[in-house]
Amino acid sequence: MSSKEKNNIIAHASFWTLIVGVLIAQGADSETPRDAWRFGDHPRLPHEALLKADKKPASDLPPTPLIREANRLLSAELEVPEKSGQWTFYYACPEHNQTLQLRDGKHVCPICKKAYNDERTLLAYETRRHDALNKDVLTLAQAWYVTQREDYAHAAWRVLQRYAELHPTWKRHDRWGRTGLMAVIGGKRYAQSLDDATGIITLAQAYDLIYDWPGITAEERICVEKDLFVATVKSIYQMYLLYDGRNNHMTWYNAAAATVGTVLGRTDFLERAVNGDKGLSVQFAESVTAEGLWYEGSTAYHFYALQAILRTVEAARGAGVDLTSEPVLKKLFLAPLELAYPNGQLPAINDSDLSSISGKRGFYTFAAQTWPDDIFKTFAADGTLPPCPSRVYEGAGLVYLRRGSGDRAVTAVLDYGQHGGHHGHPDKLNLMLYALGKEIFLDPGRLTYRCPEHTSWTRQSIAHNTVVVDQRSQRAKPGSLIQFDAGELCDIALARADEVYPGVSMQRALVLFDQVLVDLFRVTADQDHTFDWILHGLAKLNLGVEGQLSGIPLYNDNGYQHLTELMNVPTPMTFAADWTLTSGRYVRTYVAGQAGDKTVTGKGIGYRITDRVPFLLIRRQTHSTTFAAIHDLSGDGSAVDDWEFKQTTNGSVLTLTVQGQPCKATWDNESGSIKISVCE
Repeated sequence: MSSKEKNNIIAHASFWTLIVGVLIAQGADSETPRDAWRFGDHPRLPHEALLKADKKPASDLPPTPLIREANRLLSAELEVPEKSGQWTFYYACPEHNQTLQLRDGKHVCPICKKAYNDERTLLAYETRRHDALNKDVLTLAQAWYVTQREDYAHAAWRVLQRYAELHPTWKRHDRWGRTGLMAVIGGKRYAQSLDDATGIITLAQAYDLIYDWPGITAEERICVEKDLFVATVKSIYQMYLLYDGRNNHMTWYNAAAATVGTVLGRTDFLERAVNGDKGLSVQFAESVTAEGLWYEGSTAYHFYALQAILRTVEAARGAGVDLTSEPVLKKLFLAPLELAYPNGQLPAINDSDLSSISGKRGFYTFAAQTWPDDIFKTFAADGTLPPCPSRVYEGAGLVYLRRGSGDRAVTAVLDYGQHGGHHGHPDKLNLMLYALGKEIFLDPGRLTYRCPEHTSWTRQSIAHNTVVVDQRSQRAKPGSLIQFDAGELCDIALARADEVYPGVSMQRALVLFDQVLVDLFRVTADQDHTFDWILHGLAKLNLGVEGQLSGIPLYNDNGYQHLTELMNVPTPMTFAADWTLTSGRYVRTYVAGQAGDKTVTGKGIGYRITDRVPFLLIRRQTHSTTFAAIHDLSGDGSAVDDWEFKQTTNGSVLTLTVQGQPCKATWDNESGSIKISVCE
C-alpha cells in the first residue's frame, strides 16, 4: 500500500470519527438539570414595556405606533418565504458596495442601476424577508398581549405554524455552497447557524407572549415546539464539537438555547447554554479579558457579544436563576466606558465600525438597574463619561495615554498585544490619536464584509499607523509591553513586536506631554529591508513644499494598490507636516529624516469605501533605523519650541523644548527602556 493510500485511509477514518463525535454531541442535550431552574407563568422573558402597560381592548387604546403597525401587518396578510436564505451581505452590488433595492420586482443597485437576478442574490433577498418576518411576528404578538385581540395572535401563530412545517424540509447549508455536515457553521432557515440563532430568539419572544392564547390547540403546540423551536436549537448545536467556544457566535447559540429553554421549560437547553463546556460561564472565563473587553479586541463585537449575553442572562432570570452577581458581567459594561475618546467616539480597532459610546446607552439602562454604581446611572441618564487616567489594558493589548481635559484633552492609543482571533487585524504597534476635539490618526476598522476592500485594505498592515516591512502585511502574532509610566510631566508607553516579521524586531515608544506626543519607532533586522512608516490622518495634509505627481505605485498588492494620488515630496533632513482641520486648527508633525529617505503623500481609504484619507509615508531601505516624530497638539504649533534627534551607537536621543521646558528622551537599546529627563 502506498503512503498516499495510507494517508487517504487515515484521513477518511479521522473524518468519520469526527462525524460520529458530532452526531453524539447532537443528541447530548439531556444534562442533569440544576435544581435552581424554576418556570413560572408566561410571559417569562423580560418584555418590560409591555408588562408595565395596561391591557385594554384595541378599541379603548389610542392609535399607538404598535397598534398601527400591527393593523398594517394584518392588512398585508403576511407570507412566509418557502425558501431558506443566503448570506445577507450577498444582497449588494459588488462594484459599488451598495445594498440593493427592490424596484418594480427587480433587485437594483441604487448607484449604477444594474439589476441582479442570480440565484445567490435572490436567496439573500429571502434572508431579508425572513428577518422582516421575525420582527413582524413579534409586533403582532406584542399587540395581542396588550389588546387581547384575536386576529393579532392568530396571524402570529399562523406564521409559527408555517415555519414548523417548512423547517424539516430545509437542508443545512452555508454561504460557500456547502451542505449537510460539511456546512459546519451553516444553518437551515438561514445560511449561518448564527442567523438561525438570532432569528429563533425573536420568534421565541413572540411565542412567549401569545403562549396562553386560547386559540392554540395541544396538537398544534406540540408540532410548533418540536419542529420549529427544539429542532432549531438542535440544528444550531449540531456541530458543537467543531465550534470555537470563545467566539461571539457561541454567545448567540447559547442565547438561543437559553431563550427557547425558558419559554418551553427545557432545563437541558438552559444547562447547556449556561453551564455547558462552551456555555456562558466558560465564556466569562475564556472570552473576556481581565479588564472586561471581549477578546476579539473589537468594540463592535464586544457589544454584539454583550447583546447575546444579556439575552442569556434575561432568559436565566426568567427561569429563576440570577447571573448578575458574576463579576465579569459588570466588567463588560465598564470596559467600553474607559475605551472611548473624550468625545465618546470608540476607536475602530480590529473589525469595528465608526461608532460612539453614546449610541450604546440603551445597554446601560440594564447596568443602571442592576448595579448601584453611579458611573452607570450617570451615563445612562445623560451620557457623561467617567474621567480616566492613562492605563494599560493588558488582556486587550492596549495602552491608553491620556492628558488634559475639555478641549485640551488628548488620548494616544497604542495597540501592541493580542491579535484578536478571526476579527483581528495585522496592526501591531498601531497608533491612534485624539486631539483638538476629534480623532486625528485613525484605524479604519472594517468595511462591510461584502466589500472586497475589507480584505484587500482594512485587513492589511499598510492601512494602519505602523511600520510595514517589504510591503508585506504582518503575521497574526501578538506583541508585548516593555514599559509603562504615568508621571506628573508625561506618560510613557514602550512596546515591542518581534514575531510579526521573521528576523525583524519592532519597538515603538510613545511619550505624551500635555500638548506634545513624542513618537519613536525602532526596527532592527539582520539584513536590509524596505521599511515603510505611515500615518493616516483625518485632516488636510500640508508639507509646505510642492510634490511631484507619481504615476508609479508603491506596490501593487497587500493594500498598497489602494494608495492613490501619490506625490513624491522632496524634503530636507527634518521637516514639518500639518494636519489641518476645517476649523483651521492643526496638529503639526515634525519628522526626523535620514539620507536616502523617500517621502510620499497621497490618499487611502477611511471608514467608508468612498472616504479619501490623506497619508504620510516615509520609506527607508536599511537593516536598522529609528523613525522619530514629534506631534505638536496645541492647535497652532506653539507647544514645541525646538528639537533635535540623534541616533547613537546604543540607541537614540531626542532633545526638545515643550512649552518652555527643555526635556530629553533617551532610548537605550540594551536596557530596552526610555527615560525622560528635565534639563535644568
